[in-house]
Amino acid sequence: MGVEWNEYSLGEISENISRPFNFSGRESVVFINTGDVLKGDFLHANRSSPQGLPGQAKKRIVEGDILFSEIRPANRRYAEVTFDSDDYVVSTKFMVIRLTSKEVYQPFFLIQLTSEQTLREFQRIAESRSGTFPQITFDAISYYPFIFPPLSEQKAIAHILGSLDDKIELNRRMNATLEGMAQALFKSWFVDFDPVIDNALAAGNPIPEELSERVEVRRKALADGSVNREAAKQFPAAFRLTEEMGWIPDGWEVSTSGSLFDVKDGTHDSPKQSVTGKYLITSRHITGNNIDYSNAYLISEEDFEQVNKRSKVDPYDILLTMIGTVGSPFLVMEEEINFAIKNIGLFKTGDNRTLATYFFTYLKSDFMKAFMDSRLAGTTQKYLTLKILRGLPVISPHSTIMTCFGVQTLPIFDKIHSNNQATASLIAIRDTLLPKLTSGELSVPNGQSLSRNNSL
Repeated sequence: MGVEWNEYSLGEISENISRPFNFSGRESVVFINTGDVLKGDFLHANRSSPQGLPGQAKKRIVEGDILFSEIRPANRRYAEVTFDSDDYVVSTKFMVIRLTSKEVYQPFFLIQLTSEQTLREFQRIAESRSGTFPQITFDAISYYPFIFPPLSEQKAIAHILGSLDDKIELNRRMNATLEGMAQALFKSWFVDFDPVIDNALAAGNPIPEELSERVEVRRKALADGSVNREAAKQFPAAFRLTEEMGWIPDGWEVSTSGSLFDVKDGTHDSPKQSVTGKYLITSRHITGNNIDYSNAYLISEEDFEQVNKRSKVDPYDILLTMIGTVGSPFLVMEEEINFAIKNIGLFKTGDNRTLATYFFTYLKSDFMKAFMDSRLAGTTQKYLTLKILRGLPVISPHSTIMTCFGVQTLPIFDKIHSNNQATASLIAIRDTLLPKLTSGELSVPNGQSLSRNNSL
């Protein structure tokens, strides 16, 4: 570390702001609770009436504030306000941190404040305090020390780490776009039944009244020539009524997940943490179509083999969260499985890639989300039972149609997987550089910055 690096406590360079929010004259506001931010992102901007908001909806925020949850700091519920937030009211369970020192560059400060080392220490403090939940206050952490190089070097370090974060975020957005493409095709074919409606209109066949709104949409699309009729050749031209799913295309069947897959629910035990071995994954480690290993722990090879006797995961199996954030699926595409699962639904596909991509996309549909939400068990903590997982209703189209869907979507999921692997490498580089750069162990020559537009 250079002689010009200085140490400041959190309380010396920032303060915890408590501005009251003025509800007067506002018909709607955006309420942000501690669960509504994650790893720097605001998870929604939904407006609601001021009437009926919880009592903790009291704080006003402005651009430049840093929201940091007092509850369970290791859960990474933080975000920087980078927009006009006049209509935003936030929970009193947030610290609203405002930088006060001109010697500190906020992006560099934010990197240090949200580093793994800092969060671990804040979590330790939270768990040492009595209360219902592990919780911190600004006063309890105001002593926490940070070290800062000159401003020029702070900016250079922030640019280097920021360029990695930008690439990670770009991959995330690309994956969201790709997944949206797969979902749009699935909805058109297997929810709205667009090709079947098109065929029925062309043949002059009757179409159920329940589908009348979609019929008008398709009639207009056919009239203006924007429909590719090639794919529709594989689809029937009529509907039939089923007890389980209402109207479905003629010739298609309604089955259950248990008849299509061997369905398991992972180990119920808690193997001991190990220094080496394989990861133990629970529901909280599945975020989107990705696995977050940052808070997972290793179990020994012996325990890994023991868990696998009950619930061995293979490529193209599908995982589904059963507790906590319930109903989030994950399509396994890793060639070498380096994790075991605990309390996670497991659908064994037998390496049937077409069926895997179809069912994975089906699980992400609004219909299945609503179906699973309506069948949650538990009061304090909601969960899905293995019985529910085995009884999920599934529309089964002809194999030729499912194959056609697989041909179009498998490259999409391959690209998503490729992006996830690239992201994992970028995260590893960032996590290696971060403590070295922010501690002074690794210096940036002459405060030289790296533009975010340049390659690393």
